[in-house]
Amino acid sequence: MLHDLGYQIITAFTGREAVEIYRRERNNIQGLVIDISIPQMTGTEAYESICKLGNPPPVLFCTGDTTPDLHHVNLAAKGYRFIKKPFNQNTLQNMMDTLFTDVLETI
Repeated sequence: MLHDLGYQIITAFTGREAVEIYRRERNNIQGLVIDISIPQMTGTEAYESICKLGNPPPVLFCTGDTTPDLHHVNLAAKGYRFIKKPFNQNTLQNMMDTLFTDVLETI
């Protein structure tokens, strides 16, 4: 879906891989969409590791978890965006627009 919206995609299959890809490609990454439930390291743990590398990009967390409400509350309290699966392309576009608008407003 992100590709259909015009975004270039780099895919990681595990949390550790996401951190390693970010370490190598950080100059080419302007935003992240991370599933909360990914192998080896949760999405939130992966993002925390990415943050430790400095100057983290904006993030949109997602999950298909059947009990995401607690995740949503915890992530929202930290100021992160969150989207529940399944979602459609319009919902994703709106979330991405909001994600990048929020970043521009803080500059």
